[in-house]
Amino acid sequence: MNLTLYVTRGCHLCEDALAVLADAGLGDVVQTVEIGYDEALALRYGARIPVLHVSASGRELDWPFTAAEVRAWVAGSALLRDGIF
Repeated sequence: MNLTLYVTRGCHLCEDALAVLADAGLGDVVQTVEIGYDEALALRYGARIPVLHVSASGRELDWPFTAAEVRAWVAGSALLRDGIF
């Protein structure tokens, strides 16, 4: 499952989200994408970051979230992707 966390420079909430993802056991599998270098991403996510995105389903989870919430959300995304729901 490809997970992307949309972030921007100097964002303490983004740093907090990365710590939560590490606590959830996902720190090594999440790719971060800096939105500041892409106008379309900045327009889409600028007021929402950090945002966790699953590429397979297109689902997004906005901050704030806990490690338990992230684990449940990722599990739900996998079930949707696999056609179980």
